Amino acid sequence: MNSFGIVFAGLRRLAARGLVGLVVALLLGAAPLRAEPALWRLTDSDSTVYLFGTIHVLRADTDWMSPRIREAFEGADRLWLETETGAGLGMMMPLMRYGMDWKVSLASRLGPEDTARLTAIAVKAGMSPATFRYMRPWLVALTLATVPMADKGFNSTEGADVTFEHEATAMKKPIHRLETVSQQLRIFADLPPDEEMAMLRDAIDALSASQDGRGDKGDEGAGDIDIGDMIDAWMAGDVERLGGLVQRDAMAGSASLYDALFTRRNKEWVQQIKAIMDGSGSDFIAVGAGHLAGPDSVIAGLAALGIIAERL
Repeated sequence: MNSFGIVFAGLRRLAARGLVGLVVALLLGAAPLRAEPALWRLTDSDSTVYLFGTIHVLRADTDWMSPRIREAFEGADRLWLETETGAGLGMMMPLMRYGMDWKVSLASRLGPEDTARLTAIAVKAGMSPATFRYMRPWLVALTLATVPMADKGFNSTEGADVTFEHEATAMKKPIHRLETVSQQLRIFADLPPDEEMAMLRDAIDALSASQDGRGDKGDEGAGDIDIGDMIDAWMAGDVERLGGLVQRDAMAGSASLYDALFTRRNKEWVQQIKAIMDGSGSDFIAVGAGHLAGPDSVIAGLAALGIIAERL
């Protein structure tokens, strides 16, 4: 579920609140575009660290693992991911703790009109409305965000981070995490109640419009970002194009959530990567592509410390 498994495009207001995980701006030091996802390398006298920006939801037939990426990954001593990617107890226990509220029903928070709209969305998507009964609003919003992606064949189990984890496990390569699941989930669980409810209502508005046939590109609130376009740009290593698809909406949303999802986490990761560089050996770090681009990015933060990432 890295970066909450969220690269759920097609929902403009969700994207505006930073949930897409791809807030992209111009890279520091433009590099020639290559027909493969972007890969960077950090080196010192005894350390090599590769930085790779992932897409967390992909189709099963997406062929993104280039020879360059595979060589870097297989040659690394260790793999680093954002957090757990599976659905075991390490994921489910924090999700139950921070994503459910057994004392307050969702219907009592939403009111009858929005509850009816949510029920209609669930039925059309083949989900049981009872699933949402005691979910926190933020978790319902993220669950709804998966619907248009699933309809188009995108799945978090096919994400690049999951692929790396599966292969590293088979290779008996050590796997480390930059964050715990609880740390990630609390970004949403600690939202002010009004912002959490606004996030859910925006999700209901967007998906209602999409299911009713009002979700064409350019419609206000219905989403004008296409996940296929974003993946095309990612596959081509075209970070500027990817930024053009997302940045205008992402920067228009909640500044506090953007700061929590990107700015603060990136700063923390920079310090962790610096510590990794202070050691020795080779490491492959795979995080959401949005964390490796723009003025608040991990790459920019490393550059401020004099650690320069080379685009391969």
